Amino acid sequence: MIAMRTPSNHGTPISQDMAAAEAESLQLTGLAFDDQPLDSLLGAQPGPDPTPASPFAASSHALAAIKRATSDQDDTAQALRTAAALFRDGTAVPASAVKDLIVLLRPLIPNVPRPIVVDNGVDYESILDPCYRIAGRGSHPSLTEVSGTLLYRWYESGGHYAEARRIIGELMARARQRRNLLETAVLTNNLGYEYLLEADWPRAEPCFVRAAALFAGIAMPIEVGNTAANRLLCDYALDPDASRDRCERQARELLATLGKDWRRRKPLILLARIEEQRGQLDAAVSLAQQAIEAFEGVASQHRLEDQAYRDALLARCGADRPRDDGP
Repeated sequence: MIAMRTPSNHGTPISQDMAAAEAESLQLTGLAFDDQPLDSLLGAQPGPDPTPASPFAASSHALAAIKRATSDQDDTAQALRTAAALFRDGTAVPASAVKDLIVLLRPLIPNVPRPIVVDNGVDYESILDPCYRIAGRGSHPSLTEVSGTLLYRWYESGGHYAEARRIIGELMARARQRRNLLETAVLTNNLGYEYLLEADWPRAEPCFVRAAALFAGIAMPIEVGNTAANRLLCDYALDPDASRDRCERQARELLATLGKDWRRRKPLILLARIEEQRGQLDAAVSLAQQAIEAFEGVASQHRLEDQAYRDALLARCGADRPRDDGP
């Protein structure tokens, strides 16, 4: 049983001392920041070019190509290949280029559970990991959060859950430092989700309990419902026979709480599993179909899994019904 996660896209306004960040980055890693403001991170608005004294002069042509790609999507693949080559060669890359790369990558790695990643023939990790490190060494909380989220989504899409947890843990430490309760709650839920994907129910469940308490403290009932659905999946997986009636009752209550939110897919799939356990295959098929419809338009591998589950149920329905072979 696979749970959905809470999207982690809650950033803070971007503010930084670029000169200090550049000096620190050059000292620690050989990667540096220029003096371009990052206020246009999400809007992909171009800022001024690096100063003539910038250490990025050697890569100015490549950086310009990356910037152009933010407004010309036909050049996206080439811009990403260019960026991968820059990082591979150890070329200094400014924070402004990191911003441009994140703008290019966001549509390719959807911020949804187990995303279906657009294949551009590029190793995204070779770009995202250095982008995340550059942002993290400066004073760029929003850029760090967005690049880190893309990185752990990328790991998650390929089943690298331990790597995803490592990045989530780093982001959580930063969120706690800034006393950002919402971001801490989101990441706590998502940490539990990574454990859940590996069927490590004992480690997953406490994360959902903590996340629910945090969301309740900031009055977010839909998110409380989401974490409750995640916890229910753990409860049912741990002991289906003992927890079945309670999980069914609570899942139906959660459907009312979640309303039309696409995460209602979770209690629907749980109810389908319960009906399957009872041998009520027609009811299970109906609930699985509702889960698929709830997930319409979400670029997640979960929807493909739900479709395969429904089809398997349909095949069993046909096999369990008596055949009419005629006279």
